[in-house]
Amino acid sequence: MALRKSHLYASLWQSCNQLRGGMDASQYKDYVLTLLFMKLCLGQIRGHGCPVS
Repeated sequence: MALRKSHLYASLWQSCNQLRGGMDASQYKDYVLTLLFMKLCLGQIRGHGCPVS
């Protein structure tokens, strides 16, 4: 069974809402962006060096 993009997006959105709980979306955004930035840096360090030095 193929996974449709719309089903994947809906599932991800629902998961994020459950994780966020009662926290305001603007506060949650700060945590998510920080985690994404850390993941980017970690990937860059492992591969080619961190772009932010």
